[in-house]
Amino acid sequence: MRNCKPLFAVCAAVAALTACSPKASIDMTVKDAPGTKLAVHKLNVNTTELLDSVCTDAKGHFRYSVGVKKGDPDFIYVFKGDTRLASLLLEAGEKAVVEADTLGSYSVSGSKGSEELCEVEKDYADQIQTIRGAWPDWWTDGFGSGAREAAVSRVTHSDIIANQAGLAFAQMLGAKLPEKTQEQIDAANKALLFYDEHTFGYSESVRDAYGLETWEQRSLKQSYAWEAYRHVGLLGETTMGLLQTFTPKAECPSIVVYNTLNWTYSGLAKA
Repeated sequence: MRNCKPLFAVCAAVAALTACSPKASIDMTVKDAPGTKLAVHKLNVNTTELLDSVCTDAKGHFRYSVGVKKGDPDFIYVFKGDTRLASLLLEAGEKAVVEADTLGSYSVSGSKGSEELCEVEKDYADQIQTIRGAWPDWWTDGFGSGAREAAVSRVTHSDIIANQAGLAFAQMLGAKLPEKTQEQIDAANKALLFYDEHTFGYSESVRDAYGLETWEQRSLKQSYAWEAYRHVGLLGETTMGLLQTFTPKAECPSIVVYNTLNWTYSGLAKA
């Protein structure tokens, strides 16, 4: 029994630590949604991550606790499928009481930040622009000082993904890739990594934007973006060269579109 005492002490300490961890609670009722599966998401930088799935009871009600650091509030979202039912800004120790419907209309009390966020969404929803798209570069500070090469970097990020998918198509159809294809991909990725590293500018890049040192550093920085662009352009030529061998010839001018996305896509194709 003496050997068990330290284990009991550790378990008790862990239990006490868990119990004392700062949390916020959500007490939510969704009208006309008995036994409905909902998803609780948390904002993580510029995207949301799934925390948990919950199911309402016969009255459309559920309770949920989320860990929130003291002095560091978190944005929490409750979804039913693709519909966001509520947006919350929770502080540690708050108990948010939410009344919602399945269309996305809701009210909240017990959380000051959540109440203010709810007011903003109600009063200014038609003025808040929603933009859906990718932002491949991790660190964005300073991109305004090199807008042209930043644009090239983003195009290159998209193109290298599309080209690799195209090469996979070609291999599945029976094509043999050139010997140095992987080296070309590695070189492009390496150049992109060096460009995406977040250091921009020079100590005098603001007060002396056209100074020698400023331009020297910008020239070095942007060279990686253009190097990646060059590699990926050549890779694209290789990809299309392989794919065209499996495309039957048409009697009239035609355009073949390869969808390299992971989902079905419809819309206008721009040549």
